Amino acid sequence: MLLWGWHIQRNFISKFSGISKRNKKIYDLVLNLPFISCKKKFEEIFEEIFTSEDLAETGINGKLQAKERWAKC
Repeated sequence: MLLWGWHIQRNFISKFSGISKRNKKIYDLVLNLPFISCKKKFEEIFEEIFTSEDLAETGINGKLQAKERWAKC
């Protein structure tokens, strides 16, 4: 799972690097999503990211909606 998470994280880095300049906190949260093992914590962070205005233009919705396929928790 660690290798899988690393690949997802690398994909997130390439897709969302533009956010790092506007909102470093959200960017860091996105990068750590694949490694969160607590479902409750994952859902809280996911909700914070999903409702962020900085991500609205990135098209993250499709990737994050399939979270059951890649989330550790």
